[in-house]
Amino acid sequence: MTLVLSTASRPPDAARTPVSLRAGDLELLIYPELGARVGRLLRHLRNDATFDYLVPLDPAGFDAALWPRAGCFAMLPFTNKFAANAFIWRERVVRVADPEAAGFLHGWGLRRAWAVTDVTERHCVMTLEVAASHAWPWDYEASQTISLDPRGVSFALAVVNRSPEPMPAGLGFHPHFPLHSGVRARVEASARWLAGARSNGLPENRETLAAPLQFGAAPAVATARPPCSPLGPAATWFCETAACDNALLYPAEARRVRIASSEARYTVVHAPPAGRYLCIEPGSHLAGRFDAERDIALPGQPLTLSMRIEAG
Repeated sequence: MTLVLSTASRPPDAARTPVSLRAGDLELLIYPELGARVGRLLRHLRNDATFDYLVPLDPAGFDAALWPRAGCFAMLPFTNKFAANAFIWRERVVRVADPEAAGFLHGWGLRRAWAVTDVTERHCVMTLEVAASHAWPWDYEASQTISLDPRGVSFALAVVNRSPEPMPAGLGFHPHFPLHSGVRARVEASARWLAGARSNGLPENRETLAAPLQFGAAPAVATARPPCSPLGPAATWFCETAACDNALLYPAEARRVRIASSEARYTVVHAPPAGRYLCIEPGSHLAGRFDAERDIALPGQPLTLSMRIEAG
């Protein structure tokens, strides 16, 4: 049986014990009971020093409703949010949360405990079963495989529709990269969507791009280098991609990160003003909407998404 975390629950201390993977100088900590989150991806350096490629997760006092902006988690069965927390699917209104509630973000995978079905020194497989409910009227199963090697970590996510009718579905990954002393980033994209004055943070205005997005981010501010404009007050871009292949450079620490996903059709770039992290989120669908022809899981057939983080 899968343990379900209520929006007000705090897991016991035992749930905060991570699964540890190790490959060469790299170490990965996973918290299956806390939404299958990766809590840390770090490199062990000389003299007992370490370098964190993700914002470290503090599992103490974890609350599924107030999930910390740290580590990395899978997004399913949708990414981001919907206007008024509802969408229309085949003339049916699906309301994922109360319309007056704050934007219900990234689905249920990050809010529930996953079961570990296989684990080795470099490999972990977790599964999740979700029964149909008023908020999501389809049964589905999810699996996530995380594999570590000396050069980085690979993620493989799958959702299988266990209902007798087609189910809308979207998958994504949500890593939080620390700013440290500042980063430079390159995002490969053919177009980006910006939120409008009345779109409640969701994509509204599409802009074709002639070159990759290049920008810098620091702990207190995010600024851009030509030919791009700054991320702006909303600090979020919704980028169209043929495949996600992006890069981060930490100049002060001489570290590089590559984020790749061959199946991702969109990448969300998020850097809140005065924040301490930068998110580059590969995903299968545009935030706030489903494509009835593409964003679909037929009964018994898996929908998949992978991501690779190379840590230099």
